[in-house]
Amino acid sequence: VWNDTGGLGVRYFIASEESFISIADMDLQELRIESQSSYHIEDLRNGTNHSDYLIITHPLFNDAAVDLASHKESMGFFSPRIVFIEDVYRHFSGGNTDPVALRNFLLYVNRYWSDSDKLDYVVLFGSGHYDYKKIRTGETNFLPTAQINGVCKDLFFVLHDPGRSINNQFVSSFFLGRLPVKNAFEAQTMVDKIIETEKPGVADFGPWRNRVLMVTDDDVVYREGQPVGESINHLRSTEKVMETMYSLRPYTDERTVNLFEYETNARFEKPGATRALINEVNSGVAVVNFFGHGSADVWTDEHIFTRDNLLSFYNQGRYALINSFSCTVGKFDKPDSDGLSSLLVKLPGAGAIATVSATREVFASQNEALALSFYSYLFDTDYNNSIGASFVNSIARSQQRDNFAYGVLGDPSIRLNPVQREIQLEVQNNSGENVDSLKALQQVTVKGTVTFPNGTVDESFGDDNGLVQIGIFNPHEKSRRKDGYTFSDPEYLLPGAPVFLGQTNVNSGTFEQTILLPQNLTFDTDGVMLSAYAWQDSLIGAGSMNHLIFSGTDQREITDTTGPQISIRPVYESGSMDRAGMFVANRITSTLPLRCEVLVRDESGIDVAGIGPDEGLTMEVKESLSRRNINHQFQFDDGDFRRGVAAINFEQGMLRTGTHELVITARDLLGNISRESFTLEIIDEQQLRLDNV
Repeated sequence: VWNDTGGLGVRYFIASEESFISIADMDLQELRIESQSSYHIEDLRNGTNHSDYLIITHPLFNDAAVDLASHKESMGFFSPRIVFIEDVYRHFSGGNTDPVALRNFLLYVNRYWSDSDKLDYVVLFGSGHYDYKKIRTGETNFLPTAQINGVCKDLFFVLHDPGRSINNQFVSSFFLGRLPVKNAFEAQTMVDKIIETEKPGVADFGPWRNRVLMVTDDDVVYREGQPVGESINHLRSTEKVMETMYSLRPYTDERTVNLFEYETNARFEKPGATRALINEVNSGVAVVNFFGHGSADVWTDEHIFTRDNLLSFYNQGRYALINSFSCTVGKFDKPDSDGLSSLLVKLPGAGAIATVSATREVFASQNEALALSFYSYLFDTDYNNSIGASFVNSIARSQQRDNFAYGVLGDPSIRLNPVQREIQLEVQNNSGENVDSLKALQQVTVKGTVTFPNGTVDESFGDDNGLVQIGIFNPHEKSRRKDGYTFSDPEYLLPGAPVFLGQTNVNSGTFEQTILLPQNLTFDTDGVMLSAYAWQDSLIGAGSMNHLIFSGTDQREITDTTGPQISIRPVYESGSMDRAGMFVANRITSTLPLRCEVLVRDESGIDVAGIGPDEGLTMEVKESLSRRNINHQFQFDDGDFRRGVAAINFEQGMLRTGTHELVITARDLLGNISRESFTLEIIDEQQLRLDNV
């Protein structure tokens, strides 16, 4: 109840306090003044300004922008700087919201700022949309978009001389990327993911960075609810890209989700392909590439990836570059909506670190040309190009103006797998002889050295916790479609299944790993690959042997019919407590977060080569966490194929307070499986318990 004594016809809006939302355009001047730091530039026309990493943002995202600038400075950029978009408007459009002001500002930077030739990267830190006049939406246009003939083209901002070319190539002044955030939480989420991907001591530089996942559409589309065959050959595009990748990095660990391989259900969907895609991303891959039909909401007519699948990702710290060479997947500029690419990069603690995708419709032939060019730059080990540099150079080379609808969502300066060392490999039998013909059930030793590009051994590699993952893969295998359709009968290659994957230590630039080869080998076929990926914090080395062959079976008596022994222990932050820790029988009581180590032992070796949720070493918490593969977290003990440890982390909020059943499954190289159950009692931080007295 209230009184209005003015009698002036004032109108009232009644709502609870919780119903009010902040209007982004209010109090921006106050925000801007409070946000000033050493990274900020306000006088944009000052010719002494300089930067090599320029962040253009909105004051609401200032805290995250400062964190990003500070991180980039720690990564070696000499002068990261932050500019507010309102200052751009003030200097270049009389205070009016105008995308051309942003383009003209960057043109001014290119021509007049000090050391402008040293500015490589421009980050548009904020989302935008095409409804500048807010005719259909009240959503804030944080960073403007360039709408050219109805197509959103961020490249407009950095193509300052469209009529000029070098060797008939279009010229971009800077490498551009956009963080399409709409609130402070999303802004901090994206910056946190960038730090988790790059910062030494924080980032995971492990072998997931050597894996790529190729997702390929089939030749089926659905019109009026009925399947129809089409002539677009997405399969050919995938094969060409993989040839490019292998030619530059022959040690690449390739995984595939090929829709020809999966059955169609009654709803014309392929849920097996969806499960495979999610499993691969959660196991960790550096690059996901998709060729096929798509939209802002979905991949393929069979809906193998939709918005609903986003919550199935849990690949924290192993964020992929997810590229969609398809229509409209990168459409971020629709008011009150986000496309798949935008959702992937903003997904907290999961999803993508960056995406390359189109904001509007594109065509298969241009997609293939752009992808081939992009990966030829991204996988070039001589330059280890960033995502932004690879994208801009590929746009220039492809010479397709329609490709200007493509853009990078994410930090353009990211280098996912900068290989700086080479690895030389050899395989020896029990007599110490080098061999290239291997037998099933044979025990061999893989030896390797980490070298500089000139061939000299890097004897310091391994002094600071250097590790190497060794992989042996069957040859590629031929396959034909399995979905029941007969529109075509393509023959295609699937990557060879891994027969051994194991991590061991590197010492003074050398390593060796004894291996018992399993029975599931492809005999007498060329193309067996032995690969090694070594890392010491952010220093990476890689190499491979591709001339091995599997032939015959070693004559040995098999008496092992039992699966591996499994035990578990908690790992504490306190060094004294951790040293006292032991592998316990069946129960752990702890608060969250909780880190556990799982010890696995078997005289016939440990199988950690699979990637599916039921392959190799798996974990499950009944009624809380579904079964998942933890092979990538397993490390062999000092090159011993018979035992090793896998780390499991239970983060805050992952499990409710109470008692849980943890199930660990392991398999040896002969196929024997064992399963052990352990009790996890999660208690509140306010409680105090004695455990295993």
